Amino acid sequence: MLQATPEPSTSPTLADGTTEPPTSTAAAPGESVAAPGGSVAAQLAFTSYLRVFAIVGVVLVHSAGLTYINDDLRNTAAWWVASLATISTKWAVPTFVMVSGALLLKPPADLSATVFYRRRLSRIGIPLVFWHVFYITVLATLLTARPNPLTIIGSFLRGESYTGGYFFWLILGLYVITPLLWPLVASTSPRTLGIIGALLAAAAAVNLSTLRLIGRLEDGNSPAGDPTLFTQFVPYVGFFILGYALRGVIVRGRAKVTALAVLTTALCLEPTWQLTGPFVFGQETADNLNLVNPVSYQGWSLGLAAVAVFVLAQSIAHPASRWAQPRAARWARQAGDLTLGVYATHLGLLMILTRIPGHSWPDGAKTMPQLFALCTLTVLGAFAMSFVLKRIPLLRRTV
Repeated sequence: MLQATPEPSTSPTLADGTTEPPTSTAAAPGESVAAPGGSVAAQLAFTSYLRVFAIVGVVLVHSAGLTYINDDLRNTAAWWVASLATISTKWAVPTFVMVSGALLLKPPADLSATVFYRRRLSRIGIPLVFWHVFYITVLATLLTARPNPLTIIGSFLRGESYTGGYFFWLILGLYVITPLLWPLVASTSPRTLGIIGALLAAAAAVNLSTLRLIGRLEDGNSPAGDPTLFTQFVPYVGFFILGYALRGVIVRGRAKVTALAVLTTALCLEPTWQLTGPFVFGQETADNLNLVNPVSYQGWSLGLAAVAVFVLAQSIAHPASRWAQPRAARWARQAGDLTLGVYATHLGLLMILTRIPGHSWPDGAKTMPQLFALCTLTVLGAFAMSFVLKRIPLLRRTV
């Protein structure tokens, strides 16, 4: 594929808010063949839509998740809706990784790892430090009666200083290995890259199922093998490569796209059905199913759902579609630019919204109106906070 260097105003944007690095005009060996026609921005417009939908999914996992994990609300209408909102959107995390792979793994004209690290690591480093300091301080001073320094250090070393904080370390790890993967991408066909990515993603799923089996055999609930801040990225390398390998894969024809949409919906809903299995086919059967197919970001079902969502979005927002035209794509890109800020701020906003005097829901919304209000306010509020922070000189680099 021949392509011109994208203009700054139309360059596709990465998960950390920076634009895709300029590439050479010659097709690199093993480069995915994109759909004919359209600029680079049009060919990758689907990534902006994916980032927006994925970050909404992440916010729902955390806001509706409070209701879902509240055992006192089981079987209520709010709990069932929260279960759907929490579990059926978990594809968002591996999809975010695939988007980053689609945009980062194309070997740039300047293959200097130093240049890449200077740009990417400085971009993710400031938010990582700022928000870890912020949330650790809040947890230690406001939300914990007697903070234990050893526990705080242990959580930090696991990359889990606060809910969802591991994602910063996940992205950081992928950035570190990106220059190491450029030679592989440059010398390998898209088909082979897809096989490599699929095998690595499958290996992570097999490893997770094996750890669950070990836990069952040893009568333990949490077998060894949990990642630390240094290895959070490892199970996602397969998805990272798959994102680039599937770049340009478009399903054509209304009937085929509809069939893909139905399949994608089924894959997204399957984990919800599986986790609510005790209400459908019994606890023992559910436990056995969760053993071979864990509902996890590295599990089989969520992995397939992430791939299906990725291809479906690319097939709908293909370069010739109205969604990839400059005006629509510009709005999507501007919203996508806010996703890192939404990710960083939504948990703090959720802490505030669930502790409003007279309307305190620290254990989650208890009714349908409360659930709708909490999720909506968290999503819209986090986007608004990210928008504002991006316009404050001293804080714009934190988002």
